[in-house]
Amino acid sequence: MRSTGSLVPFEHGAIVDRLLQSVKGPSSESTRKHEPRSGGLRVRLTPHVYSYGPHPLRSWLTDRIQGPRALDVGCASGFMGNLRPDVAWDGIDSFLPLGQDPPNYKRVVRASVENFLASSPVESSYDSILLSDVLEHLVDPLYVLHGLARHLTPGGKVVVSVPNVAHWSVRKDLLMGRWEYTDEGILDRTHLRFLTLATAAELMRAGGYRIESEYFPLSAPRGLRSFPRLTARFPGLFSTHYAAVLSKTED
Repeated sequence: MRSTGSLVPFEHGAIVDRLLQSVKGPSSESTRKHEPRSGGLRVRLTPHVYSYGPHPLRSWLTDRIQGPRALDVGCASGFMGNLRPDVAWDGIDSFLPLGQDPPNYKRVVRASVENFLASSPVESSYDSILLSDVLEHLVDPLYVLHGLARHLTPGGKVVVSVPNVAHWSVRKDLLMGRWEYTDEGILDRTHLRFLTLATAAELMRAGGYRIESEYFPLSAPRGLRSFPRLTARFPGLFSTHYAAVLSKTED
């Protein structure tokens, strides 16, 4: 079900009260656009999708890649090329060992994305650019977002995801006075940036993009997993990531 309506306050101090309200709300399909406002985060109901299940974020990203050509920034072992062999993939990864090019990739550049942008000729050659959990590792994500836009074909899309540092699991640890880095996940020790759903959306717009669609993969505490409609009302609390499809504002 798609919902539209007036602004709904999503203020940290009111979370418990809101959770105790009626579970009536959006089903597995709905959309929300997050905008920072004074007095707290406010949520405007607009089209968007929520889901539970195995690797929902990976499936969502995979389905939104359009061909025929795509660039995978931080391609690693190239799982996206395996999932979408119908697309002609190029990859960028500064940590990929020599002689271990991922299958189904036409070209792999062993460099940082910043060096790629500085040394590669400007070509409007990609129909999709994938940034799956990449921006949070960068010193200057705005530079990268602006630079990659020049490599998109007219009508090309950027498909992006970043972790949500305001997820309930991080908030719970903060209440206990804990902020412990991990080898992976939201508090990955290699992250240089920590974004909420609102600040992630701000970053995309500041990078010169229009947000076409957004997606929030939900992960709730065990006691709330039987209430997907309820948790879907609070993506800022229960979503592990912010994900979106972006287009250049000048297109």
